[in-house]
Amino acid sequence: MSPCRSRTFPGLISALIGVGLLTLLLGACGQDSQPSKVASHDLVVEPIELKPGDAEVSYRFIDPQVGSVATAVTLDGIPEAARAQVVVYHGLHPTPPGWEHVANLTRGLPTTTVPRRGFQLQPRRVAPAEAKASRRASVTLFSTTWCGYCTKARNFLKREKILFSEYDLEKDPTARSKMAQLAKEAGVPPESLKGVPILFINGQAMAGYNEARVRKLLGR
Repeated sequence: MSPCRSRTFPGLISALIGVGLLTLLLGACGQDSQPSKVASHDLVVEPIELKPGDAEVSYRFIDPQVGSVATAVTLDGIPEAARAQVVVYHGLHPTPPGWEHVANLTRGLPTTTVPRRGFQLQPRRVAPAEAKASRRASVTLFSTTWCGYCTKARNFLKREKILFSEYDLEKDPTARSKMAQLAKEAGVPPESLKGVPILFINGQAMAGYNEARVRKLLGR
């Protein structure tokens, strides 16, 4: 009886130890195979520096004419009245789910986005009279920062709630080519448009600023 018991008891202990070690190894292996998860509130999303000519960039904004969300692939495609709050999609800088890059583009490029969690563009209702006025006027202003008459033209358009696009002839590298394109469409030699401001209103060119003439071209 003694020899039988002496062989069985140590064997049982060895078996139990082996099972325990195997369980620990399998448990550790299972833990290593699980991907680590980071809570969304712990994420840090870096801002993006936007520059003229950036590729793989698109913008979403509230179209002031109809009050709904619209998309553009260039700054020129965003109405002046919609540039204060624009969602930026950059192919080289994707955001985590629930995050957006938001930018104020009223001063043009370059600028830096602000990462915001849970941000959404809010469509707004546009009154029929406002929508009609917006569709009627097509205005582009070419200006410089030091030009007093440019400031007067800009302030007039904002005061009258006229949607317009603006290009700085000294800072925006695309301004000259855009002005030449509009001049061609208006049937005006680009070299005849000298000084600032230069306005294109409903397809007609105007050098200098005269409020009465601007009102006439706007039909007001």
